[in-house]
Amino acid sequence: MEDSFQFIIESPQHNTGHKKRPRLVTSCSSSPALSSHSNNRSNSHSPKASGMVSPEGDPNNRYPSYPPDPRRPADPSHRHGGPSSAFQSRNDPGYYHSPTSHSRPPLYPSNSRHVHLFDPEQPQSPHPMLMQTFVQIFFEHVGPEFPFLIYDQINQEVWDRRLPLMVSNVIAAIASRYADNIPELTVRGLHNVSETYLDNAKTIGNQIVHTPSMDTLHALILLTWWELRMNRISSFRSYAASMMRMGMDLGLTDQDSLMMLHEKERARRRHAWEVAYRLNGTVTPYDR
Repeated sequence: MEDSFQFIIESPQHNTGHKKRPRLVTSCSSSPALSSHSNNRSNSHSPKASGMVSPEGDPNNRYPSYPPDPRRPADPSHRHGGPSSAFQSRNDPGYYHSPTSHSRPPLYPSNSRHVHLFDPEQPQSPHPMLMQTFVQIFFEHVGPEFPFLIYDQINQEVWDRRLPLMVSNVIAAIASRYADNIPELTVRGLHNVSETYLDNAKTIGNQIVHTPSMDTLHALILLTWWELRMNRISSFRSYAASMMRMGMDLGLTDQDSLMMLHEKERARRRHAWEVAYRLNGTVTPYDR
């Protein structure tokens, strides 16, 4: 339908001594509204074929617009739950928190026909837009299993793009298995998406496992836990052995060294060792 035009004589509000002036008004009631974000991501790079998803069906299915700008301060009620939903350690109540569960924001514009699994600028890193959602899913579903991980810290490191690669890939591998409300991923198969991230985490781990660090230990704990969850017992035992060796190399059994650390860091390391020790002692069908 063609646009219609009208001339309206409008009187200025605060100066009655001036002449009335014509104003052109365009009526486009039948034209679709354009999002101010429609071109924001037109310059994104194309990833490798293995990192692209082309969903079938209506791309407007469940995610009609862009997500809120994460640089704006978030409403605290959306970042943390109340006392009943907070992840708390036994020794430090109120220190660890989880996000409040709520509906997912869109990951990509409504006319998007694909999803990049990895960041084109950092090919070994999960795409930052997906990682923001993965972190929330991870803490909602399995956060209490890992009291040494802090939601706000992980979220900030994702935003700053400084979350260690092995940690980010294992979080993505675990979280993507629970991402059944993200159609851009379900069309590919959540198992396939998860295994893609997991294989990447293992490849990275092979390069850094001989250099002990708390970040690598955290990633090993997550990986060991997930292999047990997936009932891959041989792989579980292998990663559990690496996890225990690294924990001892980092001095997590040395109480004198731990006492020299800040209280919160000391608590985090103790929590990490408790989880690792408990995992390593898990009885599997192969042990019976």
